[in-house]
Amino acid sequence: MSSSHVISFVIIESIKYLSIYERDYTSIKYQTSLAIKSIMASLVNSIATPMLTSYYIKQNIYQKNGLADDIFMLGITNALVPPIMKILDVGYFISSFMKWFKDSPAKKLYMNQMELNNLKVNMEFEIGYEYIYVVNLYLFVCYFVSLQPIICVFALLGYFIMFWGQKWSLFNRMRRPVPGNDLINTAMNQIIFLGPLVYSLGSLTWSNFLQGGIPAKAIVPNLIAVGISAFMLIFPMTLVIESCLSDKKEPEMKYEDSRIFLPTEYDRLNPATAEEGIKDYMKYVEQFG
Repeated sequence: MSSSHVISFVIIESIKYLSIYERDYTSIKYQTSLAIKSIMASLVNSIATPMLTSYYIKQNIYQKNGLADDIFMLGITNALVPPIMKILDVGYFISSFMKWFKDSPAKKLYMNQMELNNLKVNMEFEIGYEYIYVVNLYLFVCYFVSLQPIICVFALLGYFIMFWGQKWSLFNRMRRPVPGNDLINTAMNQIIFLGPLVYSLGSLTWSNFLQGGIPAKAIVPNLIAVGISAFMLIFPMTLVIESCLSDKKEPEMKYEDSRIFLPTEYDRLNPATAEEGIKDYMKYVEQFG
């Protein structure tokens, strides 16, 4: 495990701890805040720090023990260490040991109801925390793939291991995820859309910004790639695609038209209005059913 990965782990855990004290009114907002801050901090540590160290301190980019070699090692650790840690999950074993240690009649006498409940439930599945690895590795590869293409292979292998490790952990070690809206999915989707722009800036860096970059004539296609990726980021591509496929979408239905498909209604469930609600629904079924 590299020092960079240890630093990232400490930063993410610190952000996770401090985010608890934010005034997030829902669990989804907390998870979104945790994911965005942790991803930004991880990118600074995995992209900016190695570049500044190699360029200003080592003054070595392409030679032996330079930035290219560092990215090779970072690619291995960033891609493979988190999935291995997910499978081993030291925190889970510590939590299981503490539950076993506290699960005795004598100790239960001095525990409140919340502590007793925690003895019987699994660890919480934090979707924001799980997004950090996926998005951070994706942007890391986008930026450095032009310098060290082999990191794509490491990333694919890491994603494969993480998928199965995370799936097994979710079904066997975690409690059921907290229901919520798609706020965090939308936020992560917007960050993922940065991928083409990050890739273009990385390609521009290695061929034109740094001394000794090749080929020097690549500045024109790189600038075109930057322009196209920036356009894709700003332009609402999703709306355009949805408008092109509008004829394949299900037509929007009013409440009166779709009422018959609803399994229940508030008026039929409320004891105060149940009788009138059922009569009204029967009239509706007779008319439109």
